[in-house]
Amino acid sequence: MSRKAFFISLIALLIPLMVAGCFADATADLKQAETYQKAGNYKEAETIYKKIMTDYPETEYAFQAQKDLAILYINTNKDSQAQTAFQELVASFPQHPAMAEALYYIAKNFNWKNKHDKAHQIHQYNADNFSDDKYALWSQIEVTGFHIQSGDDAAAADASIDKLLTVFANQHNVAIAVYQIGTKYQDAGKSYKAIELYRHVIETWPADKNALFAQSGLAISYEASGDKNAAKAAYERLLAELTQHEVTAEDIYWIAKRFNWAKHSNRAAGVHRYNVERFPCKEHAIWSLEELIYCYIRTGDEAAADAAIDKFLAVFSGRPAPLRTIYNIAKAYEQAGNHRKADELYQHVLDNRPADEDIYARMSASMAYIGLADEANALAVTDGLISDFYDHSDLAGVVFHIGEQYYEKAFQAENEALEAQAKENFEKALTVWEKIITDLPVSDPNTTKAYYFSAVCYRRLGQYPKAIEYYQKIVDDWPDYKYAWEAKFMIDHRAKEVQKWGSNSN
Repeated sequence: MSRKAFFISLIALLIPLMVAGCFADATADLKQAETYQKAGNYKEAETIYKKIMTDYPETEYAFQAQKDLAILYINTNKDSQAQTAFQELVASFPQHPAMAEALYYIAKNFNWKNKHDKAHQIHQYNADNFSDDKYALWSQIEVTGFHIQSGDDAAAADASIDKLLTVFANQHNVAIAVYQIGTKYQDAGKSYKAIELYRHVIETWPADKNALFAQSGLAISYEASGDKNAAKAAYERLLAELTQHEVTAEDIYWIAKRFNWAKHSNRAAGVHRYNVERFPCKEHAIWSLEELIYCYIRTGDEAAADAAIDKFLAVFSGRPAPLRTIYNIAKAYEQAGNHRKADELYQHVLDNRPADEDIYARMSASMAYIGLADEANALAVTDGLISDFYDHSDLAGVVFHIGEQYYEKAFQAENEALEAQAKENFEKALTVWEKIITDLPVSDPNTTKAYYFSAVCYRRLGQYPKAIEYYQKIVDDWPDYKYAWEAKFMIDHRAKEVQKWGSNSN
């Protein structure tokens, strides 16, 4: 081989390796930007996204970076930049196969920030331009829901439903889409429209499992409309239909949960019970068994609850039952006033801690100590959790949840006129939540929640200047937080109280 041919062959081998190396760098950059964004380091994430778009134009990496940049701008309330990023994404990648999915999630991020008009515009664009894609169908559901929730344009909602049933008729997910729109009408208190859509699902797709979900919705909507006989008949038909359909334990669990959410406890229990009997060892049937335990505790049927708990523990024979579930059952007993059973199960959590605890087992142990009023051990476990799991992405959320246990106890004590106990538990909640504020990196939404609920605690404790300081932090740094309006109210609309609080600072 000549020297020239050798070098040509060598270059041919090296170029793919060099390209692969570049793309590996782009993958690493995207991962780093995602890490920055989760940690609240938005400027650093923005810089990386822009660099990827410059260095790797017209590639999958640029597409991902452009989409993530739009979402970053939404989450940091830079709406004009988000709009520009959305427009550039559409202009640069008009035929990208994942465009409908990207637009759907960009719109959903606007939804999650309660910017529904902006979300509606993008969902509408998605539904109009990518009707063959399932994410465009999901956008059409959102468009219809927007019209339903606005409540001022029934004709627009009807037209949106007609479009779903015609333009998207060939998509295999259309049955669940119609069912979901029925639930939106149900949630909006428009039972007659919900019933109409549920019937459409049942009559048009009788063999589809979503016909079962629609049947449960029919029972709930009839009950809401005052037609108890029709509700009873719809529920009985549901139980009969369950035996005729090929459904999973997960399907049955979520059908039962629809009744739970509607506060139809007896009907929910009936479906959960069927799930346990039909799929005794499936994960979602075990979840149904847990729901039955809560039902028995609420109704005071201790014998049935004990039998269900024994059955629950037997499912995990030879391996530990999930400690968080045992803790939740113990808490349900405590809230029902059965402290003997609560303490027994709190102790079960502590006695069955695995040697190689994960963050959630450690959380359950901390909360079990709280349930047993062993404050020293509760605090020690929480502190150890922070040191041992400092880099865990769920740490702030776990610590917030531990603080919630004290917060709930405080309000329960207030309701029982136990002022000293209420004060003590508000102080303990603060001790935990201040760790999120002072010891952990900013974490959305847990840092925001820690500030807000700490402000509530300070207000309850009479430490008004500190409460105002934290309310102001919410207004300044997280103006779109769902309780920011209340924080602003505390600052702006109670001048006399603010003046008094300032004069009583401590």
